[in-house]
Amino acid sequence: MTTSASTVTNKETLTLDFYFDPGCPWAWITSRWMHEVMAVRPVKINWRSYSLGMLNEGHDNPKFVDKRAMAKKALRMIEALIQEGRNDQIGQFYTEMGNRFHMMGIKASDQLMIDAAKAAGVDDKLDIAEDETWDASVRASLDEAKALVGVDTGTPVMSWSDKQHSIFGPVLSPAPTGEDAGRAFDAMVELVENPAFWELKRGRSSGPEFGNLDADCVIPE
Repeated sequence: MTTSASTVTNKETLTLDFYFDPGCPWAWITSRWMHEVMAVRPVKINWRSYSLGMLNEGHDNPKFVDKRAMAKKALRMIEALIQEGRNDQIGQFYTEMGNRFHMMGIKASDQLMIDAAKAAGVDDKLDIAEDETWDASVRASLDEAKALVGVDTGTPVMSWSDKQHSIFGPVLSPAPTGEDAGRAFDAMVELVENPAFWELKRGRSSGPEFGNLDADCVIPE
C-alpha cells in the first residue's frame, strides 16, 4: 500500500526524491514550496542532482554559461555529499546558494559557491568541485530522473513510493505557504497517484516570483 494524499496528513512520513539544478529558478521556487510542505505535512526530501547543462549539451543558451559552470561544480559536491549520507547539509547548501543567486541576484561565480559551502558546513568538499571524475555520477542521476518522467522535461523532478510515482514540476510562482502549501501538495500527490493521469499544463504569463529571503540563510557581510 502506498502513501497517498488521503494518508499524508496524519500518518507515515512520505519520502520524496527531489532532483534539482541549483541554477534553475523554477526548481528553486518548488524547493521553497516543499520546505513549506514539510512544516505542515509528514514529508521528507532526499536531495538529488540534475544537470541542465548536461541535459542541454550542444544547444544551451549561451547567456547561461556562468550559472551552468557554477552548477556543474556544485553538483559534483552534491554527489559526494550524497555518498556520505549528508542529505540535510545538501539542503542547506542549496538554500545558501539559492538565496545568494536567486533571491539576492549575486552573479553566478565560484566565490558564490564557496561562500555558500562555508555557510552550510560543506566546504570540506570544495576540492570535489574541480574533480571531473564526479561528472559520471551527476550524469547517472540526470539519466535516472529522465527515465522517471521522460526526456522532454526538465527540473525539478520529484519521485516517491520507491519511484512508483514521479512528476516533472510542479512549476509554481510564487510558492504557496503554510496550509495552502500543504493542500497543494495533497492535490498533487492525489493526481499523480491516479493511474489515469499523464499531463497537465498551461502557459506562463510572467517570470518567476521568488517571495522572501529564507531566514535560515547566513549571508556574510
